[in-house]
Amino acid sequence: MATFIRENTEAILGEWEAFARSLPRGEAMNIVALRDHARDMLGVIADDWELPQTTQEQIDKGGQRRPTRWAASISEA
Repeated sequence: MATFIRENTEAILGEWEAFARSLPRGEAMNIVALRDHARDMLGVIADDWELPQTTQEQIDKGGQRRPTRWAASISEA
């Protein structure tokens, strides 16, 4: 999945932009800022998928708790 995101980032961002513009007041949104933020999120997600994880980390990610490593990577982005 990480490879797919990295290889298709521009297409994903294009769809993200189209969706944002379809929302009420979407035309007034700062699309450049939205794209930059979405690009950062995609990078963090792809990076996270490439990290090895323990069974407990997999369980934590699947539930309501966020593992410390994951939470730290989001705050650094």
